[in-house]
Amino acid sequence: FVQVKLNTRDYSNATYRVVNTLGQSVLSGKLDSGTLNVSALNQGLYILEVNDGQKLLTTKLVKK
Repeated sequence: FVQVKLNTRDYSNATYRVVNTLGQSVLSGKLDSGTLNVSALNQGLYILEVNDGQKLLTTKLVKK
């Protein structure tokens, strides 16, 4: 699981997308609770994009 914390307590507009190193979207959806289940992903490096409705935040995600 990955914990995502935003400056707002309202996650109703927040969406997420996980992109692999080839630029393919492998996981996406609404960020309802601030916790992402990444157990279906293979080991490797990914980019996590979170859109809170006002801005797009990106960070690296390493699945071990």
